[in-house]
Amino acid sequence: MEKQLFSSLNKLITPEIISKVSSDLGENSGKVTSAIGAIIPSIFGSLVNRGEDSNVENVLKQAGNSSILSNITELFSGKTNPETQNIGSSFLNTLFGDKINSFSGIISSFSGLTSDSTNKIIGMISPLVAGFLGKKMLSGVSLKSILEQISSEKDNFLSSIPSGLTSVLGISSLAGLGSSFLNKTESHTKEAVDHMKNKVEDTYEDYKAKLNKKSGSGWIKWLIGILVLLLLLFWLFSKNSCSKKEMNPGANSNKISDSTSVKDSISLQEQKLKQQKQLTQISLPSGLKINAYPGGIEDQIVKFLQSNEYKNSTNDDLKNKWFDFDAINFEFGSGTQLTPESENQIKNIVSIIKEFPNTKIKIGAYTDKKGNSSANLKLSQQRADVIKDILIKNGLDKQVVGAEGYGDQFAKVDINASDDERAKDRRISLRFDK
Repeated sequence: MEKQLFSSLNKLITPEIISKVSSDLGENSGKVTSAIGAIIPSIFGSLVNRGEDSNVENVLKQAGNSSILSNITELFSGKTNPETQNIGSSFLNTLFGDKINSFSGIISSFSGLTSDSTNKIIGMISPLVAGFLGKKMLSGVSLKSILEQISSEKDNFLSSIPSGLTSVLGISSLAGLGSSFLNKTESHTKEAVDHMKNKVEDTYEDYKAKLNKKSGSGWIKWLIGILVLLLLLFWLFSKNSCSKKEMNPGANSNKISDSTSVKDSISLQEQKLKQQKQLTQISLPSGLKINAYPGGIEDQIVKFLQSNEYKNSTNDDLKNKWFDFDAINFEFGSGTQLTPESENQIKNIVSIIKEFPNTKIKIGAYTDKKGNSSANLKLSQQRADVIKDILIKNGLDKQVVGAEGYGDQFAKVDINASDDERAKDRRISLRFDK
């Protein structure tokens, strides 16, 4: 079995497939990528949360015996055969039950796709995931082993699951994902220990009855004491191991870089420092005043746009002069939902750019080096598109000329550095164009 199921599965969906699906559905490729990037993690999350289920096992075995993986291009053509459609439908029903429509609605809202397009893409992805995992089972890997590996990779896909899916998955928060499976594993461990303990006690009682006929059996008390102590130590160790997995799932797995796991754009320490600063009023050419941090991005770009440096700059000069947003953050586990605190800076940027109607801007998004480069690139593109779309909806449709996610391409901080240090590489920026 591959070291990383999640990344191996994602590699099956090539840029050519994304392009074809986008073309066939008449949808933006970025939105299609966003939807697929949320559907697969959500299916994985549901699998982990449900734990071992005989219905899941049956569907995966059926999928493994099918020809789903033999022609993936056909799978994404929208012309799948009835068997494949049935497998995908059964798989989804087993995972989501009567909440399938809720699942589809959340993915549609998350990605920006129409409901029809979302349902079609879900219909393509679900049999692919089932076929992929089913083949693993046919090769001799048990469902329990697959679930354990998916659980260990949880940090790789947790941040890509839309936060609205918590109710669909039947959990209070994404942080609790997979707890039922871990609890079941712990329960199985306890049962095994209890069974072993009973066996030892039964064997001892039989042996004691025989030894009672002889003298010198006092040492047996010491023996049983030692055995019971060893059993207790084994039980405590097993319980502690399960608890650690739940508290730190996938500690050795390759985390998605951007660590949307709490700090997306700036570190917690930097956020606290920001909160300690007081907002000040910045005057725009029209006399309009906005509230912003002194020395922040608003202050910087207003001064730059009024400077001779900007007036004398060529497009080549401007390409390397980026301004980093310092108050833009995304909700936990989301690549599209901004925090309420981000709205003020978005409004400020809109007001500033409107003051300079001949100015054009481009959005860039970056991640740190932690994690899978392909996943980092997708997430950064998603976030760049989100900022671009928000600015366009606020009246900058003629001034926003592009948005690009660069992933970890320009990250400078070492992958093994602390999270606060790597936060410098996780940013969203803008630059000007003429």
